[in-house]
Amino acid sequence: MLWKRWERPTICSICWLLGLMILLLGASRCGWAKDVVESLFHREIAHAAEAMEWHGEPLSRDTLYALAATGISWEPVWGRAHLFWMGWARCDKKDLLDKRNKQVGQRLAEIQASYAAQDWSHVVDLATRDFSFRTITCNPDLKLAVGESFLQLGRPERAFPVLASAYQAERLGRGGDTILEETDWRVRRDAFEAARAAHLTKEAIVFGLSLLFQPSSENPRVNNEVLAYLERQGISIERVALGILQAPARLTGLPAYSYVAADLLAMNPNPELLPVFMAMEQSGDVYLRARALIGLAALAYQPDPNTQANPFGEALPFTPTVTGLSADQRAQIEDMAIRAVHDGNYRLRAAGALALGLIGGEENRALLVKLEHDPACYVIPTGVRGLEQLRFPVREAVALALKRWGGTFDPGDGTYSGKALAQARRHTREVTHDFGGINRSMVSALLVFPFDTPLPLSPVRF
Repeated sequence: MLWKRWERPTICSICWLLGLMILLLGASRCGWAKDVVESLFHREIAHAAEAMEWHGEPLSRDTLYALAATGISWEPVWGRAHLFWMGWARCDKKDLLDKRNKQVGQRLAEIQASYAAQDWSHVVDLATRDFSFRTITCNPDLKLAVGESFLQLGRPERAFPVLASAYQAERLGRGGDTILEETDWRVRRDAFEAARAAHLTKEAIVFGLSLLFQPSSENPRVNNEVLAYLERQGISIERVALGILQAPARLTGLPAYSYVAADLLAMNPNPELLPVFMAMEQSGDVYLRARALIGLAALAYQPDPNTQANPFGEALPFTPTVTGLSADQRAQIEDMAIRAVHDGNYRLRAAGALALGLIGGEENRALLVKLEHDPACYVIPTGVRGLEQLRFPVREAVALALKRWGGTFDPGDGTYSGKALAQARRHTREVTHDFGGINRSMVSALLVFPFDTPLPLSPVRF
């Protein structure tokens, strides 16, 4: 038996999990062949712990790799309180725009009008004539207008310094975090484009990883264009993810992205990750357990001779393949999936449903059919009174899993009102704000599988 069955703790901190993963992986991963990034970031990797002023236990090689590749140990634009957040600057009063000043307001209006008209040269001429470099970079709207204009004019070397500097974010009222995060994402996106066009490889990698791990709040999915760029540069996304999961909880920045790291590992499961997924599945964290279960089930996949090679089509971010796990290992994973579909947490039930679809078997098919009436209901606001958009995440997972047997099932998602809404909501339980077993300090997570539901962002602190 490859692993020992541990007693699952009722409540387990992520610290426990990450410490365990260091024991499992710390030594084995150090033997990896050096890739392009190890050479590119050789100095940053060598001095990462010192730069972070870390005085705790030795950091794993993967964590040092992640510290260097994300720029947290050397990129000055990242604030210490919230990795990948650029709005932490405290600008001098002389560098801040006085919006009450009529003359300043007129200048800004003219710049914004030129920006809207895509008159890039006029934007640059007006901004650089009327405002200092520091004033331009302190204000996110002005920064974006000028930086994007330089990009459009084919001058990325001028755009990058404008975009890749911290700015002073305005404090917004309740519900303003999404606006702040979206603005910050736009700044990081343009800085990435400028660095890439200016052939600033290190900076492009850093900003690219920021877009991958902290995506747009309006589209929290994997940015495949950025991912492809990073892979072409030799970045091992798996190593960065493992480095985050192995990072001590007290280390600044990285641990807050543990959910994204788990997302990225679950997207590309391979046999080497078996002990990683086992450690995650044994944790008390629902999100990590759910992602681990999908990864384990993918490793336990066995094709059905009576169905097509990949019955799930493009619905999954990976193509299931046979990995050579033993019958005993597959049986243990199947047992985990069966227990998950009976769990009180809908995220685990959804993960368990997909896991059973990956594992196969007629008994598991019968169990999935029983989940077709799962009560978990996620409500998306429409802004119209009496009109609700409903999703049934566990049923969505069941519909996906049943593709294994060529079956079709309508989970009932849709927009409802009146009697139809009442009927759709019968015998359901709303889980929109059900974050049981979730670590609310996590900064971000991706929507990877069709049945995923959003997590609340950790509030911006500055």
